[in-house]
Amino acid sequence: MWRKFLVLVLLPMLSGCEEEQVIVEAPVRAIKSLVVTQRAGEQVRRIAGIIEANLVTDIAFEVSGRILGLKAKVGDRVDVGTLIARLDPEPYLLKIQSIQAQLNEAEARLKDATAKFAQQSTLFKKGFATQTTFDTARANLDSATSSVNLTKSSLELAKRDFKKTDLIVPVAGQISEKYTERFAEITAGQKIVEISSDGRLKIRATVPEGMVQRLKIGDGVDVIFPTIMEERNGTMVPQSGTGRIIEIAGSAGAANSYPVTVRLTSEHLDAKPGMTVEISFKFTTTATGTAFLLPISAVLPTAEKNNGAIFVFDKQKNIVRRRNIKVINIRDNEVEVVGDIEAGNIVAIAGVSFLLDNMKVSLLDPKQAR
Repeated sequence: MWRKFLVLVLLPMLSGCEEEQVIVEAPVRAIKSLVVTQRAGEQVRRIAGIIEANLVTDIAFEVSGRILGLKAKVGDRVDVGTLIARLDPEPYLLKIQSIQAQLNEAEARLKDATAKFAQQSTLFKKGFATQTTFDTARANLDSATSSVNLTKSSLELAKRDFKKTDLIVPVAGQISEKYTERFAEITAGQKIVEISSDGRLKIRATVPEGMVQRLKIGDGVDVIFPTIMEERNGTMVPQSGTGRIIEIAGSAGAANSYPVTVRLTSEHLDAKPGMTVEISFKFTTTATGTAFLLPISAVLPTAEKNNGAIFVFDKQKNIVRRRNIKVINIRDNEVEVVGDIEAGNIVAIAGVSFLLDNMKVSLLDPKQAR
């Protein structure tokens, strides 16, 4: 009887509990997203470079001697024809005088040899001189003539050396180095000063082997001068300019890098040789104009190299759909991708490792779905 009573009492209570059960749904995940619009443009690589003069010339005497005058200071500007140094000319003047005396003697001997040859020639024709005597007179004349010619050449060289005791600037520019001082004894060819010529400056840089194949002579580049500031819209920013590639080395240097020379195509009066600059090299890739740019955080890696997945929002059903893409290139914090992606797609850009295909989501920025 007690058992029947308990059953009759508990059945209504259990039935009431079942009617009060509530089914709780999982919360909808809100995703951070962007609308795909930007296609990949030219790839940009930034390389440090050093400014150099368009032409650097080492100036040296072509003769040896002691420097009596040296009008050269680092930083001075010089024009073509400027006298910047002079050697002691006395040894060269004495040499000229000595050779001139030798020439006078040689010319006197030639005059005598000419007269004797004429005499022996007349006697030989009349039969009053032997063949041997005539040949000797002609040989003496030839020897005297050669001696005069040789001495004249030596005199001209001596006069030329005398002129070379003045060091004349062959190019206009700025003295960038000074290698000696006044009264120093120097040898022929020893550097006296270095001149950085006027004209467009150039930049020397080295690029890695993986990049040099994409460059060609004539390509334009952008240049930033970190140490030269200018005001722009009320803010001081590094000055910028443009350049063009004029040389690409055919062989690698240190660390398998290739020297590249860029000539500036814009004027920069404050730029000086030795300054550091930043060069931006631009070149096209297979992704240019075809791939889309996405943040790295938007791509879910897969086991296959360079392949991945993205999650595209379906605004009709408020779900995300998984789509396969391929990564073409990585730029800083962005990737260039191709595959199942179109302009206008709304792509999840955060927390993609927690998303599933056909998963119901909402947008943090609902305006993107309009």
